[in-house]
Amino acid sequence: MRSEDRAHNAQPLTDGGAAEEFVATRAARDLADDAAVADIAVQKKVARTQPATTFAPYAIATYPMDSSAPQFAASDGAATSSDGAASSDGGADDAAAAAKLRAVQRGLAAAQLSGCRAAPRLMKELRAVSLAGQFEVDLVDDRLTVWEARLFEWNFDEDSRLHGDLAALADRAPDDDAAALVSVVLRVHFPDDFPFAPPLVYVASPPLTSEYIFDGALCMEMLVDWQPQYGNVDSMLVQIAAFLACSARVAEIAGTSGGGNGAPREFSEASARKAYERLQKFHEQKGWGRVDQRR
Repeated sequence: MRSEDRAHNAQPLTDGGAAEEFVATRAARDLADDAAVADIAVQKKVARTQPATTFAPYAIATYPMDSSAPQFAASDGAATSSDGAASSDGGADDAAAAAKLRAVQRGLAAAQLSGCRAAPRLMKELRAVSLAGQFEVDLVDDRLTVWEARLFEWNFDEDSRLHGDLAALADRAPDDDAAALVSVVLRVHFPDDFPFAPPLVYVASPPLTSEYIFDGALCMEMLVDWQPQYGNVDSMLVQIAAFLACSARVAEIAGTSGGGNGAPREFSEASARKAYERLQKFHEQKGWGRVDQRR
């Protein structure tokens, strides 16, 4: 009971009008409390069915072809300075955006110093993915050649089992966590000569179960039998999302060990790379017809 209600209850309600007013006030407060609880549930649903605004401002405006520091701009129009600090007072979102942009600057500088030939192309692809706004992408350890891409519930077909599994995981979050989001996390390692050589793409988390996932590697023709024209990263992520929606489930929800025909464990770059080598050898012999990939 609210403190003001307790104080009110201590006073005798001799006036009938005052009693009715008190009852009406209590009823209104109860309705407001119920509405607040319902609003949290609605916020959780909205957060899970549309792109999160926390990473929407991270569009990269330009990318340099030389060693100069890149200039960035937030997609909402807020300008940022050359050191990545937001010029407008946008609170936590601006701080997060500035931190991300500084990470991109450090990644580009390190790639240029190491002589990475793919640096201009990767900046172009990072800019395109950011502007498209379908996926959240971060650099791993400030490395321009290693990305972490997050595929959320809305990236998968609503009728797919994977979409339902991610929704079920989000529903397990505490009721007061309105922004609870669950994603499929992909690690993408780009070679120095991308797009002429293939990226290494594997599922990092959560463990998925599928007959087409092996040690995190995806048995997709475009990833196993790579061609340079596949180098549009945003389109590649769209195709991966469609592939997973048709073939994968979250192991925890499906009640299986996960891991794609193996023991449950976290997948690494080394295990995924070996899995792709096995897939390449297999499909060189068998082609891409309807065969059992587990042989």
